[in-house]
Order: sequence, then structure tokens, then C-alpha cells
Amino acid sequence: MPERIAGPIEPDTQMTSDIKESDHNLTRSTLVSNEQKAQTIIIWTPRFMVTFALIAIIWLSAASLITQSWQNNLPLAYPASKILLIETILVFLAWCIFTAKMRAGWLRLGAIFGCAWGTLSLLNFSLQTFVPHLDSALISYLTTMPAILLLGSYTCLSAHRTALRRWDSYCIALLPLLAILIVLGIYLLSPADARSSEAIESWIGLAANSLGVSLWWLRPSCWKAQPGVSVLFGFASLLALLLSIPNFISGSSIFFLPQVALLCLLLGLFRIGQGEWRQARP
Repeated sequence: MPERIAGPIEPDTQMTSDIKESDHNLTRSTLVSNEQKAQTIIIWTPRFMVTFALIAIIWLSAASLITQSWQNNLPLAYPASKILLIETILVFLAWCIFTAKMRAGWLRLGAIFGCAWGTLSLLNFSLQTFVPHLDSALISYLTTMPAILLLGSYTCLSAHRTALRRWDSYCIALLPLLAILIVLGIYLLSPADARSSEAIESWIGLAANSLGVSLWWLRPSCWKAQPGVSVLFGFASLLALLLSIPNFISGSSIFFLPQVALLCLLLGLFRIGQGEWRQARP
């Protein structure tokens, strides 16, 4: 019987193509399932909405009562810096918890800036409460530096889970340059006797608060990725901006609006924490 010589085994092209197609379908189905999972993450759960609303209602009610007491010269609300000191302590504790719990790099860096903001703000209100006569230059410095630190925190927090598109790059790069040019222009156009260090620091603080509003409200990617956070942090910066304009706000609003700004900061941190907790759930 003649022997047969075994030739090379030809690969089964049909089987190979089937395997590739199945792998492609599996990868595509995995991506689709991940997208569906990202789209189905519910942040505003009933429990979170109730807690969020309770914090806002209790805080605003207490702020309204305290402001009325302050307006009626009741000793409970005097000095006003004492109340702002207590409320800033609560926000500072929230920043500390945020620093300890968050694992994302941008969030951790933003929380570090937030803790630095809280430290200087606490120092500012403590000195105003317990030291009767303060140097105006020191007060101006302790008002401007927290605004700059809060802007640094906003920059980090707005970069988390946000797609940086071309417009975002333009905003982040050009807005600080524009603010510097505006401050420099105000300095050059002001009379020589108005170019004091307190005035310059006031202009810088006003520019920092303006950048805080622009950073959240002029970037469509922030509205798309973090709409609730954009509203809260942007509104806090807007209130700080209005309060930093000399003689623009007077009366009881000058005491009530800082409390609302602190509430917006607290609720913004609460909202980011809820979003991260929901994202981390399996």
C-alpha cells in the first residue's frame, strides 16, 4: 500500500473569521453595556434629595433668623463674624472629610486647595471676632487669598470627569490672562493716591471671583458633565463677586448673602460626594 505524505494543514479561514467576529461583537457589547451603566447611574436618589433639601431649608431658615436678629441688634448675632466663623467651620470640616474620602487625583487636589481656603477663612473670621482693631491691609489680604485658593479648587474640581475640549482649553488659558490685564489696566488708569496695597488686593479678589463664575458657567462641558455642581459653585462665586464690589450691597444682605455662599459650597461638596459614591457602587 503506497504511503501518503502528510502535507501542511491549511487553517480553517471560516473558523478564524468567526472567532474574530465573535470577539468584536463581545467587545462592542461590553462597551455598550458600560455606556448603559454610565447612563443609568442615578445620583439624585430620593434619600439624597430629601437630605439635600433638609440641609438647604435648615441652613437658610437659621441664616434668615440670625440675620433678622443681627438687624434688630440682638446680642446673639453680634459680631457677625462670629456667625460666619461657626458656619465656615462646618464647611471646613466638609472639606477635610472630602480630602480623606476622595481617591481621584483632581478631587484630592481640589480638596487640598479647599482646606487651605478654609484655614485662611477661619483665621480671617477669628481675627475679626476676637481682635478689636485690625490692620486694613491684613483684612484685605485675608479676604483676597481665600478667593484665589477657592479658584484653584474650582479649577481642579471642574476638570474631574469633564472632557476638556478646545473651548475649555481656551477658557483655562485665556481667562486668567484676561483677568491680569484687567487688573493691570485698572491699576494704570487709577489715580496715584488710589494705588494702595488694599485697593490692589481688592481688585485681585474681584478678578478671582469673576474667574470662578466664568470657570463654571462659560464652559458647556461643565454644564454637560456636572450641571448641579456648576450651578452651586458658580452661584457661590457670583455672590462672592457681588460682595467684593465696594458699596454694591448694603443692609442685611451684606450678612445674609455670605451665609448663602457658604451653603452653596457645602451643597456642592455634598453633591460631588454623592456622585462619587454612586459611581463606585458595583
